[in-house]
Amino acid sequence: MKESELLRKIKHIADELKIIHAIFVDQIQALLAVRIVGGVDVLISNLERQQERVKNMQVQAGATYVSVHSFLSHPLLYLLYYLLTVTA
Repeated sequence: MKESELLRKIKHIADELKIIHAIFVDQIQALLAVRIVGGVDVLISNLERQQERVKNMQVQAGATYVSVHSFLSHPLLYLLYYLLTVTA
């Protein structure tokens, strides 16, 4: 079933985004620890900006997962989708 595969892929992407977010947190913490070195503030700022983007993608992935799951949980919506795609 294509829809259940889509749910698995969305979950996988969400898991990867969680890992990427954790990497940003670790990088920022490491850079804050060595802040004594000049020019690190710009790098920290860039990492924090990227971290915020990843957080937004995590929210979007979660919302997409919930939407697809909710759609698949309603038999009438799924039947309507199926009928529209088969007759199209």
